[in-house]
Amino acid sequence: MEIKIAGQSIRVELALLFLVVGVILGCHVLCSCSRVSVKEGLTMLNPADKDYILGKGVPNDTWDTKPQGKGPSVDYRKQDHSTYTGTPVPLPSGQLFMFADNEFKPECCGSTFSNANGCACITKDQIEYINQRGGNRTLSSEF
Repeated sequence: MEIKIAGQSIRVELALLFLVVGVILGCHVLCSCSRVSVKEGLTMLNPADKDYILGKGVPNDTWDTKPQGKGPSVDYRKQDHSTYTGTPVPLPSGQLFMFADNEFKPECCGSTFSNANGCACITKDQIEYINQRGGNRTLSSEF
C-alpha cells in the first residue's frame, strides 16, 4: 500500500519506519539532557563561608605590598644598560627571538620580559628598538 506525502508516493511501512526512527532520535537529542534535578541546578547558589577572609594567612612581605615606582625611580632603569650584551637589532634574517643572546637574571627584574631564570637584561639599543615598535612608531607624540 502506498500513500502520497507532499506529492511524493511512499510505502506505508517506510513512512512508519521513518516515524519511529525520528521519535528515537528526537528523544535522544531533546530529552537526554533533562536528567538535571532542580537541587543540582541550585547548588551554585550557596553563599560563601561567613568566616572566610581573603588574604588571611598570607605574609605581609609579598610583592604586592611593596611600593611601586614609575619612570626613572625604578631601580632597573637606573642601571647601566651598556654593560649588557644582547641580540643585535634589527634582528638578523631568519631569527625570530629578540632575546636569544641576552642574559636573564633576577638583578635585571624591573624589565618587562622574563623567563624562569629571571628578567631579561636588555641593551639600550633593544630598549629603543622595542620602544619604536621595530620602526613602526616614528612619531614621539604617539601614545
